[in-house]
Amino acid sequence: MCGLSLGGEELLERLYSDAKLGTSTRAKEGLDDMTLLFKYLNALNVTRYTSFDLSLARGLDYYTGLIYEAVLEGSAPPTLANGEKARATLNKDTDELDENTVGVGSVAAGGRYDNLVGMFSGTNKKGQPNLVIPCVGISIGVERVFSILMQKQNKEQIKSNEVQVYVVGLGGVSVEDRMKICTELWDAGIKAEFAYKLNPRTQNQWAACDRDMIPLAVIVGGDEIERGVVKIKDMRTKDESQRGGLEYPRSEMVAQLERRLAEL
Repeated sequence: MCGLSLGGEELLERLYSDAKLGTSTRAKEGLDDMTLLFKYLNALNVTRYTSFDLSLARGLDYYTGLIYEAVLEGSAPPTLANGEKARATLNKDTDELDENTVGVGSVAAGGRYDNLVGMFSGTNKKGQPNLVIPCVGISIGVERVFSILMQKQNKEQIKSNEVQVYVVGLGGVSVEDRMKICTELWDAGIKAEFAYKLNPRTQNQWAACDRDMIPLAVIVGGDEIERGVVKIKDMRTKDESQRGGLEYPRSEMVAQLERRLAEL
């Protein structure tokens, strides 16, 4: 383990090959979780923004899995009321962010905890919690985020935006495939969303479009993925002319959506 601290997928490979870690069941479970995480990060094309840091530690009494920090790079420290410049700080024990400061450093922190919430459900005769409620939590430095947004406001107009396109997966299309399509849309500046469940119900996906008044849907099934095509449907029209959506080559997806969005 000597010399291992910070890295990415290459660090995972080195850890898998470590003889001591290979004898630990819990270590292998943790590495398997990180492998799955990097798989999804690759699908979202955000691996370059992520580092695997073995030195990161906090909340050892209640975190049971992955922990993380969101770090902002390049933000200037603000000036406090007394004129002194602040330094971004994060309480490693409680995850509380010092929201009186903003600068280069963490703007959010959290992790996975399986046992904390269940502690409040009472205990059985064996002294174990009545309920096991796995959770993932995050603490966000709200004042820091607002300070950063105020700095940006001088350069660009900030406004609230709604989702424009919902990616609907049919027939067991993997969450990874849906991530890749959404990433293409995000990279093109199109505000898109998809269901985060591994196998979401089709009806629930349509309901999400209606509930959030999302105007367009990109529809993909196993056949569409294999043929390299997508179907696009205008969710505002209820006539039967579109049926399951109009089919286009995957390479034309962004252009077709941009054209339709320009007409909204």
